[in-house]
Amino acid sequence: MQKQNDLSNARRRIFDAISEKADDIETITSHRFNLISANLFRFLPHVSFDLHKPIYAEVMLHNQLTHFEQTQLDILHSITVENLSPELLQLMRKTPCILSSFHLGNYRLMNLFLTQNKIPYTIVIPKESMQKEGNIFKDLYQKMCSNASSDPIRFIEMESPALSLKMMRELKQGRNLFIYFDGYRGAGNLQDNKRYGQDGQIYFFGQPLLARVGVAYLAQMAGVPLITGISYRKSLDDLRLKFFDPVFPDSKLTREQFAHDTTQSLYDRFSSDLTVYPGQWEAWLYLHRSLPCHELHHSDPFTAKKTEKIDPSGAFRINHNKFGIFKIRQNAYLFNKKTYTTYPIDDEIFSLLATATCQSISPGSYGNSVIPSLMKNDVIIPSAA
Repeated sequence: MQKQNDLSNARRRIFDAISEKADDIETITSHRFNLISANLFRFLPHVSFDLHKPIYAEVMLHNQLTHFEQTQLDILHSITVENLSPELLQLMRKTPCILSSFHLGNYRLMNLFLTQNKIPYTIVIPKESMQKEGNIFKDLYQKMCSNASSDPIRFIEMESPALSLKMMRELKQGRNLFIYFDGYRGAGNLQDNKRYGQDGQIYFFGQPLLARVGVAYLAQMAGVPLITGISYRKSLDDLRLKFFDPVFPDSKLTREQFAHDTTQSLYDRFSSDLTVYPGQWEAWLYLHRSLPCHELHHSDPFTAKKTEKIDPSGAFRINHNKFGIFKIRQNAYLFNKKTYTTYPIDDEIFSLLATATCQSISPGSYGNSVIPSLMKNDVIIPSAA
């Protein structure tokens, strides 16, 4: 009981630290916030901008909680596992499977679950993640499974050559493969679809998205089940691990059709959970990397679109639906949320737009500098709009 209280108190301290920074101007004018805001506008347009900041704070919170909890073995005593039948557990123990997950909630719970149940697996991760966290996984397995084999967990670098052959070799040796469906932050373009003969485009909340269809393709090619589990947090101390029904290879479908249909189905299933817990998905930080190129039209926002007369006495604010601002190493930028393009701006414009981000401004108080241009190009709009 004391250990559970210590865990709860530690989580609360992390929560309080994130909450204290949530309302800072640095939050809305950060690069990460603007990326999340742009992705939310694209995929969840019904979510108003006013909710983007709390969602951003949640993303940061769950990321920190995940990295804290992945070394806390005591959390296994408080996890609720959903939709896990004895048959499904036996399948993972006795049959080589491809295990998949999304970066939702505490996305390391799947690793802890596999370790707790002494299920050897090989995880496919970027080299950078393996260097940072590989020893953590191994140490946890050895602590929890002292009588397990000397090689209970293996790693395959996602950037390694002949990746598909290495994964097939692991499955043929009777091991489970563990792969995240939604990629990794900082790992660049993780799509491995060309080697599987298709572009991997599915639809996610009605928007085209390049998904990792190779996961399902490999399951069909190897003739093994595909088992997906996601984590979510009902409250700060209430962690859940939920399994989807397993997907088995279908000999009536081609590998390409099976891969596409299965990936689309799993994303559809995941989207229903994400709608309930949008702030628990880390991939909002990098989802734009999976957009098809034709979705990113690099149009220039500085093309006059309005010719109506400007009322110098009116109040204006930044157009949050289309633009944001941020700084990197003291360099200021205007960010187009529609095209994910950035435009250098000077400190004077940044200061003006930072004020217009938090409150309404009166153009008359800024003279005749860049205000007309910003208005004509929709960068700032009337406060009542």
